[in-house]
Amino acid sequence: MHYQMVEDLLRNCILLSYEILNASSHEKVTYKPSQKHLDDIRKRKGLGGLVDVFETLTHHKDLCARIKQEAANRNIVAHRAAADYLQFPLSKDGAEECFLRASDIDEFATKASWLYEDLYRVHEEIEKIHGEIV
Repeated sequence: MHYQMVEDLLRNCILLSYEILNASSHEKVTYKPSQKHLDDIRKRKGLGGLVDVFETLTHHKDLCARIKQEAANRNIVAHRAAADYLQFPLSKDGAEECFLRASDIDEFATKASWLYEDLYRVHEEIEKIHGEIV
């Protein structure tokens, strides 16, 4: 869930940034991404693709690098956790391995919540600028 919240916040940061760029550009210059690109941002791009786009729009490169690093963990949690859980044997060893995997997932969730908090602060900055310019 934390990773999904980061994705949603990234989407919003990107879309607000586009509006800021368009509103603050010179009267003879516009910044209007194509409808296909906007649809990709809204519906198709996942965490990795969104952070690649956002990285071009922000000076928070360190945060983008941290999000990219966690994108692989997001895929582990989202795509493999349930399937792996079903494969653990019903035994003491299986229970211990399941606990270790659950601990890993808890660690990923904690890191994702930290990313969300940092990205939320960036989002607030963008919203403030958006309110002033757009």
